[in-house]
Amino acid sequence: MAVIKQYERKGLGTKILKWAVGLITDVVWKAVCCRYITVDPKAESPALCMKSGLGFRQMEASKPGKIETRYYINIHKLLNE
Repeated sequence: MAVIKQYERKGLGTKILKWAVGLITDVVWKAVCCRYITVDPKAESPALCMKSGLGFRQMEASKPGKIETRYYINIHKLLNE
């Protein structure tokens, strides 16, 4: 997922992320029953997941002292809130 530079900072990334999560929860989840959605954003743009309001959480670092940039959301929890 990406947004062309001229459209950055206008909320399009958040809208695309919400659309993707909606598609997964409405269509994909029912067909394959996946439990989590993971996002691996560029290091400079992890806030998109957090500010989306969808409940993404930062994954724990695989090594002590390493900064983790991946995020996840529990679809089951999202659908049952």
